[in-house]
Amino acid sequence: MRIAVVKQPPGGPADKPLIVNPVRVFLRCPVYYDTGAHGLLPSTQGIFCARLFAETVLRALEEKAVKYHWGIVHVGVYNPRKARHEDGSPILPVRWSNHAWARAIDWKGLVETASERYLSVPILRREAPVRFAEIVDYCAHKMRAASLLPEIVQESTWVHIGYFP
Repeated sequence: MRIAVVKQPPGGPADKPLIVNPVRVFLRCPVYYDTGAHGLLPSTQGIFCARLFAETVLRALEEKAVKYHWGIVHVGVYNPRKARHEDGSPILPVRWSNHAWARAIDWKGLVETASERYLSVPILRREAPVRFAEIVDYCAHKMRAASLLPEIVQESTWVHIGYFP
């Protein structure tokens, strides 16, 4: 993992949270952004996030990906918005999403490096439940080891993996 210190991001709501120690992270495994209808897009610009998120969750994902020769697929880390349910309805009481603090990822699955097969979260749950649990549990372990409270939400096609301070 290579970590580069960066500045606070421009734009977004005027009252958005400040990111604690913002960084751009380059992992030692392939990273893909799931565009939905247009498929997987290789991510070459790194992942913008809080340093502690990089050192816990992203490091955990990277370690498993390198060990098993996978790429990581996601649909986002930083997004300055309020917390919401999968259907878009607001979580009450209203609060900033952990994505607004750049300390959460919506993890969509893996790409097997050799075959380039995309194993989405639903496929992993069905075909590799032990491996799926290993990844999610390892992320939670890394967060707890850093005295963080994990926020892991199993959605239908992704897993929200983040933490509360």
